Amino acid sequence: MTLEVQEWCAGLITTKLTGLEVNVLRVAGTGLGLEWYGVASRHAIKEWMGWGATALGVGQVVGLGLALPWLSSRRAR
Repeated sequence: MTLEVQEWCAGLITTKLTGLEVNVLRVAGTGLGLEWYGVASRHAIKEWMGWGATALGVGQVVGLGLALPWLSSRRAR
């Protein structure tokens, strides 16, 4: 059996989708924060949402990086 990585499946698409998902969550979280706490807190909300989105994005990429070898070793068995 020959195993190869296809160009479309090299992780670039996964990284793009992770970025889109995190950005959507950031925008939705900012909107909810403004709805709940008012416009006066917009700077704090945007700051916290930005840091939270960064942490979530990094966490997802690291999680995928750790999970993929484990999943592929289970499939090979």
